Amino acid sequence: MDPPEGEEKNTSSAESSEECNFSLRVSEKQVRDCATLSWYPVFAAKPRCTIRTEFIPLPEDFIEYLNADGITLPEPADDQVLSPLDPRFKPRKTVYDDDEDSWISDHSKASATNDSGSEDESVQSNQVWQFSDFEAAIQSSINRLDGEIYPKLTWSSPQDAAWVSSNFPDRMKCQTTGEIFLLLKSSDFIQYDLNHAYKNVVSSDSVDQPLQPTLTLRKWSGLHPAREFRCLVYDSKLVAICQRNVREYYEYLNEDRHRDSIRDSIKLFFENRIGPMYDGSHYTVDIYVDKSERAWI
Repeated sequence: MDPPEGEEKNTSSAESSEECNFSLRVSEKQVRDCATLSWYPVFAAKPRCTIRTEFIPLPEDFIEYLNADGITLPEPADDQVLSPLDPRFKPRKTVYDDDEDSWISDHSKASATNDSGSEDESVQSNQVWQFSDFEAAIQSSINRLDGEIYPKLTWSSPQDAAWVSSNFPDRMKCQTTGEIFLLLKSSDFIQYDLNHAYKNVVSSDSVDQPLQPTLTLRKWSGLHPAREFRCLVYDSKLVAICQRNVREYYEYLNEDRHRDSIRDSIKLFFENRIGPMYDGSHYTVDIYVDKSERAWI
């Protein structure tokens, strides 16, 4: 509506000029409660409630490796037999391959001689990493989880690095330790997990045992993004449900029969499993509804 004649429009009102300074305010406890290791034991106690998961604490030298510059993969143990699926696997060489490698090696040495970089940079780039015991523990977990897993750290998965995987179309599926290392080392999400997880904390709680960075391995289940839903809980009540993948449009969710069926499955699952078992008041939970309309965390 135009202002009365003779009056000017007020384009600098308090409402229009007021800045929107939104900041996420969470406590240290709330951040810890979101870690898979914190909530998983609660729901794993019930059958057919969540996906089988195993946890392996990260060694200090592996954390150092993840924080180091560059993307290099750890060296396997001397007696370790690598699967062809492992990014570190090298096919058997022929005589011609040896000749070519020899030429490349000589050329690399010549380039290194002329390199004007500092000695420290050269040492760091040539550092050899090896985690034999950690790799053995990971491989044992993979075997117990039927040979295929989905990797995470304490909170986050390396989804932003999925493009480096050769496992098309299931780029997050890992069957070897080398595949896991490649995803973790290439991911900015993992860096945030390690170094900035408590960035928005506004209140600290006394913690007897700080949460140790953990490798989380979930059994590969071939989840389809169209059936993943983010659920908002306020005052211990389920108040909203939305699709988790906001980058895609799923037409079937516009059909009343599908939408109603999914909503009813999630509500029933929340009322019978999540609400009675989890003591949080305000939180979000991601729920998967399979083709049988059965819900999982």
